[in-house]
Amino acid sequence: MRIKRKQLAPYLYIAPAFIYLFVLWVFPFLYSLILSFQKWELASLDTQRRFVGFKNYIEIVKDPEFWNGINRTLVYVCSAVGLEFVIGLGIALLICKQLKGMGLFRRFILIPFIIAPAVVGLMWMWMYNPELGIFNHFIRTLGIDKQGFIWTGDPSIAMFSLVLADIWQWTPFVILLFVAGIVSLPSDPFDAARIDGASRWQIFKYITLPMLKPIMMVILLIRTMTAFKFIDKIFILTHGGPASTTEVLGFYIYRVSFMHFRMGYGAALSYVMFIIVIALCLIIIRFLRVK
Repeated sequence: MRIKRKQLAPYLYIAPAFIYLFVLWVFPFLYSLILSFQKWELASLDTQRRFVGFKNYIEIVKDPEFWNGINRTLVYVCSAVGLEFVIGLGIALLICKQLKGMGLFRRFILIPFIIAPAVVGLMWMWMYNPELGIFNHFIRTLGIDKQGFIWTGDPSIAMFSLVLADIWQWTPFVILLFVAGIVSLPSDPFDAARIDGASRWQIFKYITLPMLKPIMMVILLIRTMTAFKFIDKIFILTHGGPASTTEVLGFYIYRVSFMHFRMGYGAALSYVMFIIVIALCLIIIRFLRVK
């Protein structure tokens, strides 16, 4: 009996983790996958679930709002993640140089990242306020525009406003990973390059960047996946508007599923987005993998 108990003990220890994964990941994944092949519209008179095969996926291909959502999502992901990547790398290099004032900056840099996204949305909603917001206050003070801008209500700058708020929140995360990567680099290649007379730009281009490829890949993978799920600040700041100019794919899926209650079609949209994210991640891995 003691031998049997010892054999069962490891399985009992990991059982809670497996139960957690099954209840919160495996079961919802399989349930939503089955649901994506069904028609289930809770807002209609007929609320029964019916198997429709690939009809939902065929409808997605013909859905213009889906393709518009894809375009807006790619614009948002490329601009937000790209700027966070560049700004994060630049600030991380400054932090690692131990410049004056960087110690204090390092202590406060993570504050935007640890704030809840909903709170971030509310903060930026007040800063974007046309009458009381701090941005329009400075614009009026500097004499750029007496009226100020309607940051989240103007179709031409609404997406820019969302990108700016996202950069403020997520750049500290990128900085943290870049600092960890730079600190962990071996010093021998840099010492050898300095002895050979390499300039700072040559050291950065031919040594620092290639050696940072693994951490770059991690940053781009994490941010690409999280950027595609971006709906919290959109819900608070623009609600997909004005005129659907900020309705990215994630928010469109939310609207279809939980405002129009087309559960089957919403599940199918989710899996199409899942496939798109996987494809983009594979592209990132292919270009940045260490050979």
